[in-house]
Amino acid sequence: MKSPSTHLVVENGAARVALAGAWTLEAGARLEEAARRLDETPAGATLDLAAIEGLDTAGAWVISRAKAALDAQGAFPRLSGLRPEHATLLREAAYAAPAAPPRPPRGALGLISDIGESVAGSGRDLVGALDFLGRAVACAGRLALRPRQWRLTSTAFHLETMGLRGAPLILMINFFVGAIVAQQGIAQLARFGASGLTVD
Repeated sequence: MKSPSTHLVVENGAARVALAGAWTLEAGARLEEAARRLDETPAGATLDLAAIEGLDTAGAWVISRAKAALDAQGAFPRLSGLRPEHATLLREAAYAAPAAPPRPPRGALGLISDIGESVAGSGRDLVGALDFLGRAVACAGRLALRPRQWRLTSTAFHLETMGLRGAPLILMINFFVGAIVAQQGIAQLARFGASGLTVD
């Protein structure tokens, strides 16, 4: 397929920009270059997509973005030569300008807002944990009544993944935590003359 290209044609005072080639992700930087040329489309022109050889989501998004930029400038180009599959891609991959994030409140109101968000997030986490625990208990109850539904292969796989393969990491964490507790214990036991009780 050919690289994406644009060609301005003026007939009887009417401007038409013909898009040709493959407007796909494989075109890479050439797709962006063709999109930049679309930004120079004169007002009232028509974007003719009849000669497009290939169009994917990336190409449809780039064309939609260029049209949105032209609309914002007051050019309002019309689309013509749309095949049904291209129209579907342009509709589904329509460009939407990113919304500006809301400005966080300042001062005491911001502090109260942060505390409220933290409490709400903790509540959601608690509800999610209780939901998971309830599902696990209900599943265990069902399996106790119907032992044939127990998936031994899946159980053995997860026991190996989370238990056996996780043992080295757990041992390493326990070693370093023990070293920290011993180091802190020396300072605390020294007050009572019992620092010798700490593991050497």
